[in-house]
Amino acid sequence: MKTFLNIIIVLGYVLFGSMWLKSLYQVIFYNSIFELFEFKEITTTQIQYGDHSNESKKVTIAYEFEVGTEVYRNEIVANKEAFVNKVGMDKLQRVYFNSLIPSVNYLENWKLDTYYKLTFVYFSIFLSLIVFFHLKIDKERWISKYRKSLYSR
Repeated sequence: MKTFLNIIIVLGYVLFGSMWLKSLYQVIFYNSIFELFEFKEITTTQIQYGDHSNESKKVTIAYEFEVGTEVYRNEIVANKEAFVNKVGMDKLQRVYFNSLIPSVNYLENWKLDTYYKLTFVYFSIFLSLIVFFHLKIDKERWISKYRKSLYSR
């Protein structure tokens, strides 16, 4: 039982820790909280809109742009109605890219700033709960309490 509990704790650290690191990366490099990086504006060289179906109401937007000699590609899936209302489906779109890391980019009017902040907060809470559970909870007491009910069946 203790081994199983330790496996769950390690899996919690791996899962929530990796998601927390990803959300931290997004919050930092997309300037969600602090304006640390300069974002430059450029026009897409190519953009394709792929309609999933009428039932799903989703659209895939695949675009590419050039920075110097490098071509960067990105693909996003969005609600078609929301995307059309906020961005539009023009043949060319403006892209904002991080001048230090151009692969960090977003379409004009489609920066998912609030999403990045919320995921960072949620995964910070979940990771804190795992750390609290690992360090502060008396696991032996809970194991002995529920051992009788688990093995009585």
